[in-house]
Order: sequence, then C-alpha cells, then structure tokens
Amino acid sequence: MAWSLTNQQKQLLILTLNSGRSLYLAPGERAVDVADEELSDNDKVRKLQSSGAIRIDREQAAPAVGSRSDAAPRPTTAEAFPAGDTAPVAAAGARVQGDRRKGKG
Repeated sequence: MAWSLTNQQKQLLILTLNSGRSLYLAPGERAVDVADEELSDNDKVRKLQSSGAIRIDREQAAPAVGSRSDAAPRPTTAEAFPAGDTAPVAAAGARVQGDRRKGKG
C-alpha cells in the first residue's frame, strides 16, 4: 500500500525513511507513493504526524484492469522505471538524497 506525505510546516522538512534514504519536502510539498515499509515503526514519522507537522494520506488504488473509468490507469513501477533505473521515493519535485540524475542534484 502506498501513502502520501504532505509537509504542513512553513520550513523545509527532512525525513529519514526506514531504508536510510532522506526525503526533502518544501513547505506544502507532497511526496506520493511512499511504501509502508518506509513508514512503519518510524518514531520520527509518528512524532511529526502527532504534532501536525506532516499529513499522511492513503493513496487511492489505480483502477482495476478492464474497469471502466475516465481516468487513465497509473503505470506500475516496472512500467514507469524499466530495469536498471530506480524509482524515486518521492514525486512532484520532492528531492531524495542520492538522486544524482541530471538536474536533480
């Protein structure tokens, strides 16, 4: 299951995920498709959520194959990031430490 995280603060938020990677969120910025494994049993996430510094929402599942929907289905990770390329933890401009692709560092 995927989650989205939104920085509710008026300053940069740096969040260390369970994998050891760091997620950088500007004020009001939202990271999408964050895996359960990155957030489960993470004391800092729990503390930030209880203080209202971040909002955590469940991502809606993509429509089932063959379902009738006006929205185009979202590509799977394998489709969006072919073998040899790695998927970033965050989207929508959020910077992830270790992301060294051109224009991201």
